[in-house]
This record gives sequence, C-alpha cells and structure tokens, in this order.
Amino acid sequence: MLTRLTTPRFALWALGAVVLGLALTSPLDAQHTLRLVDTTADVGDSVTVPVELDSDNSIRGFSFGVSVDDTQITLDAFVEGSAIADMNGGAGPDFFISEVEPSGGTGGFVGAVFSLTISDTDPVEELAAGDNQELVVVEATLSDTLENGDLVELLFTGELSSGDTDPAVAVVVTEGPGFSVAPTTEDGVITIATGTQFLRGDADVNGSVGLLDALRMLEASFVIGADPIACFDAADADGNGSYSALLDAIFVLEWRFLMGAVPPAPGPEVCGVDGDDTDDL
Repeated sequence: MLTRLTTPRFALWALGAVVLGLALTSPLDAQHTLRLVDTTADVGDSVTVPVELDSDNSIRGFSFGVSVDDTQITLDAFVEGSAIADMNGGAGPDFFISEVEPSGGTGGFVGAVFSLTISDTDPVEELAAGDNQELVVVEATLSDTLENGDLVELLFTGELSSGDTDPAVAVVVTEGPGFSVAPTTEDGVITIATGTQFLRGDADVNGSVGLLDALRMLEASFVIGADPIACFDAADADGNGSYSALLDAIFVLEWRFLMGAVPPAPGPEVCGVDGDDTDDL
C-alpha cells in the first residue's frame, strides 16, 4: 500500500531516486545514525516506534526500509516525525512516499525529499545537524499470539521495493545534490510485557519520577481528603513488594538528590510491568 502519491507511482518514485541520489556515496566524512527506538507494549497493542536521526551535518532527505516478522507484527503506516512535519511552512516535505507490505519481504519502506527546489538561488529546506531528531513514526499492530517476554525486532533493510522490476529502496541520508550517505543503523526491539505498565516511583503517574512523587506519597497518606494513590506498583519505589509512604518517599528523594539506589525494574525512565506478580500490589 503506497501513501501520499500525487503523480503516477513510477514517475514520482523515479524523481525521488534522482533527487536522493540513491546510487551515490558521499565523499564527505559526516557521521549519521538512524535509530529505531526500543519500546515496551502488550499483546495485540497498536504501537508507535519513532525513527530518530543523530547527525553532525544537515541533510536534505532520506530513505530506508524496515523489515519485520509478520507473524509477530504488522506495519500499518509510516508518518512524518516531528523533525520534518512542519517543514515548508507546515506542509511537510515536498516529497514523502511510503509503502507497507512491499515486494521482496515483510515490513515497509519510506523516503522523503525535503525540498524539490532545483535553483541555486532559491532556499532549500534542510534538517539541521542534531541528535534524537524524529524523522518518521512507524505505526504497527502486534499479534495477539505473542507472550510476555517475547521480543519483536524491527530491522533496517535496503532490500525492499515496490515491485519485482523496481529498484530496492536504499538506506541513505542525503547531504546535498548527489551526496547520499549510508548511515550507521541501530535496529529496534519491542519487548512484550503483559499487565499494567508504569514507571517505578511515579506516584502521581505523570510520566516522570522526582520530588513531586515523594510529596504525592506523603500527601496521600497524611493529608485528610487527599486523593488516594492511583497505582501502588508505581508508588512502591524501592520495589520491595509493599508500599510505605514514608519509606518509598525517602527512597525517591535519596535517588534523586543523594545518589541513592536507582528504583528497580521497570525503572524510573521506561514504562514496564512488575516482574513480581506474587506480591500484594
């Protein structure tokens, strides 16, 4: 399934290949890294996986494929990431193409050219050098046959194409006219975790762990009329299987301000599930 095509597929993809310079290699010594960001999800979930770029040079476009095991996951779409969606006055890249379930494999591919301007005097849209820049978000659906602890891999590939006679879509970023670079790639993993997901120590369930969570624990226990704790697994900051407002609040404060022990799995940064389902929380 192709998305966002406004001219015949062959002509538009050929145009993209020419502008991207897919067959060329840049003589420049810039470093670029494409990353499929790891995440955690439950069986049957709809998931979003960001594709991020670390780059020490500005770029004008990119292309890559993502290969998956279709017994574990189905790719639904590629959508423009936050780093490129507002280009060209909010219209996004001049050229953006994607396809899922292509020929020659399972998964999909995507390509973009930020500006189709060919005049030397007209401004050309570029993405400035930087780290953790979200180029694309992969939307996908996980199989309901997966089990807790399964790992679902998303792998960069340059072997997918629209059809048997079409060229494969290369894994490249484009620095300028005729200069396309094969970036370093970091594949992604979705870890299957069944059950309620939370951050350890996130007592106010706002997605981060810090001073406010310690205050929330104390408030819920010692202030009359305060709202109760919403997720006791999250509030069990020390992960000992029981919740104590005072002890868990102290644990958070020691971690944040006194270089104390880090809250145990799933930890304070990436959501996950409680590995101990035998406690009372």
